[in-house]
Amino acid sequence: MSRTKFLTIALCAGVTVGSAVVTGCGESGEAGGSGSARAGETVRVVRPSSTSDRWVRWDSSACAFVDATAPAQPWTARVRTPSGTVRLALGEQDENNQVNVEMNRSAEQAAEEVGLDFAKANYKFPSTTEPVSAARSLTLRQPDVVVSNNQLAPVMETVNKVYADRCVPVVQVVVPADGTVLFGPSDAEMGRLQGEFLAEQAKEKGWEAREITIFGQLHAPLGPDIQQRVTACQEAAAAALPGARVANQENVAPTTDEAQRKMSDWLTANPDAGHLLVCSIADLYAIGDANALRLAGRADKALVTGVNAQDNVKEAIRSDGPIVGSVDLNARRWGDYWAALAVDIAAGEPIPSAIHPVVTMWSDQQ
Repeated sequence: MSRTKFLTIALCAGVTVGSAVVTGCGESGEAGGSGSARAGETVRVVRPSSTSDRWVRWDSSACAFVDATAPAQPWTARVRTPSGTVRLALGEQDENNQVNVEMNRSAEQAAEEVGLDFAKANYKFPSTTEPVSAARSLTLRQPDVVVSNNQLAPVMETVNKVYADRCVPVVQVVVPADGTVLFGPSDAEMGRLQGEFLAEQAKEKGWEAREITIFGQLHAPLGPDIQQRVTACQEAAAAALPGARVANQENVAPTTDEAQRKMSDWLTANPDAGHLLVCSIADLYAIGDANALRLAGRADKALVTGVNAQDNVKEAIRSDGPIVGSVDLNARRWGDYWAALAVDIAAGEPIPSAIHPVVTMWSDQQ
């Protein structure tokens, strides 16, 4: 999928929140607060990192996203009050993970701020049955748009068919799915950030490429896109460290305990692997990898990165390693994108078929 980079455009008074560019567009030039915006008023604008070249719009008569002509200006998330009633529904992945809690809260707050009706249901990841039940419950609320944070490939088609049967447009979070609009960080970009950072850290330590193994744990049920967080990481690190070895281990469950067990098995089978650069799908894998490395007495010969930049991982990064960085998804801003998309889709306005928010690499050097 091709991606279009954006130039900075002056839209009212711009400020940076995290790494997202946010602008206030009320009459006073300040971002509006809860209940302060009038119907149709834009209170805030957030620019994504990039979008797809393909644009679509929701055709309610066809119950489908159809191709649309891209406007002259790039898409931005205009957080604004709708001119009529718009109901945004959120299918949460879970309520146990810090990043998921942040994005769930941001959706509810953005909806409240601009007066969207809001409904939510919990998919209870990694359940393969609860997402279907949750989707059915959300359709009973007759939403105008559903933001679906279902990242399990085996049940994605079934879940999205529940919405399609009720003619509800879906914004699919992180993992692409046919007939939906994709919202989520580029998995390849998250992998690239990890790989380049790990290679820089290895060079600073003076590690020889021929003594380095670039390791990753994969989990097939998450699908090939998410696994680019590992494979693109390995590609970027290998490109910067010619001669380094690449090795992977298949993981059977997306848990810290399983990641620790798999890493322990690999370390036992490869006692002479030398230095390790460890690419991760998420922080929970990074924590398991780090635990195994410490127990094996090999933490000083490894560098580990994660994805999500949760508080416990930031604390681990500030300590003596081996976790040295994590990709920050800036999920606390995602509700702004979703609220803007809900109004755009409900109004039949053209939008990109894929929207990638800004991500950054977090380390103790910041």
